[in-house]
Amino acid sequence: IVFVGYGLYVLLMLSNYLKGYVEYYYQTKWCRTSEILCLFLFGPASYEAAQSDGKVTYDMVAYYAVYNMNEYLSFAVLILLVLACVVHVVIHRVAAIEKWWATVVVAAVYTLLLTGLLISAAAYGRLRVESGSGQWVTSIEFVIINLSTLMSFFTDAPFLGHFLWWFVATALYYGLGVTTIGATVKIDESYNAIRNGANAVSGCVILTMYSIILLFGSCLRDKSNRKQFLQRVLMVKQQNQIIREKSRNERMQRHFLENILPASVVEKLQLQQEQWSLQLQHDKIQTSSISQRHFGVGMLYADLVGFTSFCKQVDPFSVMVFLNDLFEVFDG
Repeated sequence: IVFVGYGLYVLLMLSNYLKGYVEYYYQTKWCRTSEILCLFLFGPASYEAAQSDGKVTYDMVAYYAVYNMNEYLSFAVLILLVLACVVHVVIHRVAAIEKWWATVVVAAVYTLLLTGLLISAAAYGRLRVESGSGQWVTSIEFVIINLSTLMSFFTDAPFLGHFLWWFVATALYYGLGVTTIGATVKIDESYNAIRNGANAVSGCVILTMYSIILLFGSCLRDKSNRKQFLQRVLMVKQQNQIIREKSRNERMQRHFLENILPASVVEKLQLQQEQWSLQLQHDKIQTSSISQRHFGVGMLYADLVGFTSFCKQVDPFSVMVFLNDLFEVFDG
C-alpha cells in the first residue's frame, strides 16, 4: 500500500504539469486574440508569453501549474521515491531487518518531501515578488494537503507519527509563510502582495480544520488497529491453550489405555481411530480387527469358595494382598 501512495504522488505531480500546460495553452490562445481581455483576465505575464515564439518550455508549464517545481527538484523527488521503494523492498525481503523500519522510512520520506517542497515554494514566492504572483500560497497548501492525504490513507504510520508530521508542517507553514509575506510586502506594497498575504492567512484556517479531521481519523484507526491486534493475540493464546489441553488429554488417555491394554494394542487403536477420521470425510468406514492370535497359552478359571464371607471379615488391603499372592502362585 505504501508503493500505491508513492505512485499516486507521481501521478499528482504529472497532473500538476498537465494543468500547467492546459492553462498555458488556453491563456496564450486568448491573449493572441484580444490584448485588453488578456491583460484584464490573466495579467501581463500571460500576454508576454503569448507574444513569444510559441515554443513551450518547462518554465512556462511550471509557471501555470499549481505548484511551480523546477526540473532539478522534480528529478530529486523522483530519485527519493525510487530509493524509498528500493529500501522498502529490502526491508520486507531481508529477515534480519526489523519491519518497523518501514514505518520510519515512510515518515522520513514524507517529511523530506514536505520540507523540500515548502522551502522551494517559499523561495519561489520571494523571487516572483515583482509579478505579484500568489502561486507560492497555493503551492504550499497544495503540497501539505496532498502529502497529508496520501500519508493518512496509504501508510501504516501510527497516530504519533501523523501528529509529529503535522507539527512539522504547521511550523514550516507559519514560519515560511510569515517570513515570505513580510518580505513580499516590504518590497512590493501593492494590492497583489497584500492579497497574497491575506490568502496565506486564510489558508491557515483551512489547513487547521483539515489537520484536525485527518488526525481524528488517524486516532480512530490507531484505536481500531490496537483492538484488532489484541483480539488476534487473545485468539492465538486461546488456540494454544486448546492445543495444550488436547495434547494433555491425549497423553492421559494413552496412559490410561496402556495400564489396561498392551502397548501394541493401544497403538493399533489409535491408528484405527485416525483411519476412521479420514474415512468419515469420504463417508466410507471400514473396520478392521485388532485381535491377535497367541499360541501356547493356557487359561485358568477358578472360583474361590467362601471369598465373600472372607472379604467381610478382613480389611480391603488384606484382600488385595491375598489376591496378589494367589495370582503369583497361579502364574508360577
